[in-house]
Amino acid sequence: IEVLSQEVKNPNSFFYFLKNNDQIIAYLKLNLPIAQSDYNFNRSLEIERIYVLPEHKNKGYGKKLIEFTFNKAIELNADFIWLGVWEKNENALQFFYKLGFENFDKHSFKLGLDEQIDLILRKDLKN
Repeated sequence: IEVLSQEVKNPNSFFYFLKNNDQIIAYLKLNLPIAQSDYNFNRSLEIERIYVLPEHKNKGYGKKLIEFTFNKAIELNADFIWLGVWEKNENALQFFYKLGFENFDKHSFKLGLDEQIDLILRKDLKN
C-alpha cells in the first residue's frame, strides 16, 4: 500500500480505470519520461501497466485503453509509446503487434529467483 500510495502521488505518472456498470474492469498506468520504469526516453510515454480482468478480455477494452494512450501521447507531444512485455506472454505480444508496436529492445529482470526477459516494444507516433 505504501509503494502504491507513492506511485499515485507522483505527478509524472497517470492512473486510469475503465468501468462497466460501476465495476472497475481495467486499469492503465502511464509514465512521463522522468517517472519511467527503465529507460527515461525523452518525448515518450511509457505504458507501465495495463490490465483487463480475465472475464472482460477479448471485448475490445484493451484496445480502447491503447487508443486512449495514443491520444494522450499525442496531446503530450510524445514521439512514441513504449512498454515491456514478458517474452512468454504470447497473447499480450500478439495484441500489441496487431496495434503496430514493434520490438525495440529487451531486458532481464528477476521474479523471485527466476530470471525472466521482457521484450521492449514501441509504437512511433510521428513518421
